[in-house]
Amino acid sequence: MGVDVDSHIKSVLESNEEVLRQVQEERTLIKTVGHICNSLLRKVIEREIERKKTRERPRTLLLEHLMNKNMWRLKVRATE
Repeated sequence: MGVDVDSHIKSVLESNEEVLRQVQEERTLIKTVGHICNSLLRKVIEREIERKKTRERPRTLLLEHLMNKNMWRLKVRATE
């Protein structure tokens, strides 16, 4: 009877070790997926910031052009 109890305990311990190994693998996988998601999110945010920057430049150039054009008109009017 002692042999059956020992083999049962050994089986339970092996099962527990297998469960712990699987849990560790899942934790590692979750951490890896989390890292990938964070990296992708960072890239998306950086790209969105860059898009906004590039969109502002033409507006700024357009405003500068219009201001220079209006300044030129004011100078012409002032000399008339």
